[in-house]
Amino acid sequence: MPSQRLLRFGGAALVVIAVLQLLCTIFDPDLTADPRAIQHPAWIPTHLGFAVVYTLVLPGLVAMYLRQAHSLGWLGETGFVLAMFGSVLTVAISTLVGISLPLLAPQFPDLARSLDYFEPGRPLHSMQPAVALTALTYFPGFVITGIVTARAGVFSRWAGVLLALGALGTLGALAGPGFTGRAITIAGSCCLAAAFTRFGWQLMAE
Repeated sequence: MPSQRLLRFGGAALVVIAVLQLLCTIFDPDLTADPRAIQHPAWIPTHLGFAVVYTLVLPGLVAMYLRQAHSLGWLGETGFVLAMFGSVLTVAISTLVGISLPLLAPQFPDLARSLDYFEPGRPLHSMQPAVALTALTYFPGFVITGIVTARAGVFSRWAGVLLALGALGTLGALAGPGFTGRAITIAGSCCLAAAFTRFGWQLMAE
């Protein structure tokens, strides 16, 4: 049986990030159509907030894995590994974007969104493989983790479903700035918040 102290610590971390990731998503200027979004006062706090979120999600994922390891097959283990790699990479990319883009923005006034900086010929193009690797680990990792968690039945099944839906919902950011992309992304973030909160409370009750 895993250490109850570890399970409760991971659960507490999930409850904290449930709220924090939702707030960071709601106030993320990158989701708006503002051409000067990178210069917005909320740019640095929200992106560094995401870095904190996906640092704290690591003990949460470890606790979730340990609690249901006996019910997971190779697919579940793969999902958790991908989710952890994706989280670590998300911390790195969020920190990079949050700190460097406000410094670069005055030199590139035609670039309004963070993804623009990673295109060929742009300042951060050399980091494009890291962005791609983040997407290829984060999204499949959390979707698989949500599905296998729902199937395992150790945690509330609906929370597993919401975790998978939330990870897919955050893809709304790729729809571009404006109402539609922002609405889809915030809806996904709400699903993640509900899932993380439920997992967290169940772990803290151990």
